[in-house]
Amino acid sequence: MSICRFTPQDPVATMLECIERDGAIIIERLIDADTCLRIRQSIQPILDTIPFGWESFGGLRTKRFGAVASRLPESHKLITHPLVLALVHRFLAVHTDQVLLNSSQFIVPFSGQRPQILHRDRESWLFLPREVEPELSTLWAISPFERENGATRLALGSHKWPPGREPQESSLVRATMPEGSVLVFCGGIIHGGGGNTTPVPRVGLALSYCLAWLRPEENHFLSSPPQVARNFGPTLQALLGYTLMSGTIGYYSDPFASPEHAGLLPPEHALGRSLDALPNPDITRPLRLVDDND
Repeated sequence: MSICRFTPQDPVATMLECIERDGAIIIERLIDADTCLRIRQSIQPILDTIPFGWESFGGLRTKRFGAVASRLPESHKLITHPLVLALVHRFLAVHTDQVLLNSSQFIVPFSGQRPQILHRDRESWLFLPREVEPELSTLWAISPFERENGATRLALGSHKWPPGREPQESSLVRATMPEGSVLVFCGGIIHGGGGNTTPVPRVGLALSYCLAWLRPEENHFLSSPPQVARNFGPTLQALLGYTLMSGTIGYYSDPFASPEHAGLLPPEHALGRSLDALPNPDITRPLRLVDDND
């Protein structure tokens, strides 16, 4: 098998068919080379400073960092890319009416990084039933992804395998792709980074999206607190969790407000958005732990 490859102009429906069948696709050159260059230049001071990983799964010769939306304004158009969000919303729609950004992380394997252990990203939520697909992930090639520098290995179709089935290394495909391309893959597919045998680091930006009723891996309220997130666009703010789901999920009360302003508020209020308090919220029922007659 080979991984399906698309251009940005190809139909979303066809892309979704391939994701559902194989578990992954590549969209080539979704952003231009100049954008990739600006991103690499912007993150270089961080890469020059942060240490390598401290455990083998993350990579002992790999540098990683998050809080991408807060650190890198250039990332906003990737996080909120209309084509990516169209795929995310349609792929996850069977189990949710909203999605969240699950994690944002630059992953940069340096020379000498060994292949990563194969895994499924959905294993972050151990207690979900198998029939619930919790996430759709993207890995942007900010520099070219090649076999020699550690392009991601994937077992196509493994999101549908029975428990216990393991892939053979010879059956794995490589997500080789030119810079500006993006690998899109579901949480159930078996995959892992490759080893980097070149002298040059490979720069990837991992952005994953999950069902809005799950707790994301990255705590965005710490990575992008209100004083930072208030400067973002509304789509990005919502992806970070600064909006309500299903009417009441995600409300808060200001602990520093005077008593007359201590009511229930939508999270947009913390960003200075002109939204009123929740209109007659019925939150006592779902919060009760005993029957009303007890």
